Amino acid sequence: MSFGIVVRNPGGDTLIDSKFLNYSLAASGTATCKVGVTNIPLPFVVSSTSPPIICAAQWAGSGKIYGVTASGVPGAWSYFSVRVRDAPIALQWQVYATDLPIAEQWAFLVNNSNGGKVFDSSRRVLTFSGEVSGVVSKWKRIGGSPYVNGRDDLYHYSSSPVASGQYVAIGVLPFAFFGVTNSSLGQVSVVTEVGFGWASQGTPLLYLESFMDAPTGTFPRGIPGAVFYDLPSMPILNI
Repeated sequence: MSFGIVVRNPGGDTLIDSKFLNYSLAASGTATCKVGVTNIPLPFVVSSTSPPIICAAQWAGSGKIYGVTASGVPGAWSYFSVRVRDAPIALQWQVYATDLPIAEQWAFLVNNSNGGKVFDSSRRVLTFSGEVSGVVSKWKRIGGSPYVNGRDDLYHYSSSPVASGQYVAIGVLPFAFFGVTNSSLGQVSVVTEVGFGWASQGTPLLYLESFMDAPTGTFPRGIPGAVFYDLPSMPILNI
């Protein structure tokens, strides 16, 4: 850029760049998510063009999240939905977005060349301390088995990167993906649903349920091996 402002920390990391938008904390709270779909309203309509980033702290129990969706339209996001299976979840959540109203009377603001606000000191800026990698090799298969026209598999993360009180940007995880598997009839399309939960303190888990695109009973022995591809990484937020 030929003009503007760039702010870096002593390590050389860019904190503010007037050419790029910063995501800031729009809202936070705690909600009880029952098995099924729970809609969590935001305290105000978020006017960002891009969908908000939904984050969650580690929860207790065996409940798994099978979907997180920001609801609304670009420029008007009003709530988000959480799909839960196995057991209810007491969810501590945070939502980050751009183009938010100023939260305090006095603040340091940075605008881009079009007059759009890219930084607001009155709101907590979204920053990361690490990630939960989506690369397959970072996950250890704990168990799983085939069943008619499908299979399920349980994976634990290879380390425990999430500290107590930290939030993970679970909203970037694709909770379903398409793949293929070999069979006696050749390659068959597969849909895999992804459940996200916790194996122990700080250790994420993934539960994969794969279904073959075939009439019921076509493949009584199911899918021979796990269907797992590299997924996007989930950033871990600074405390």
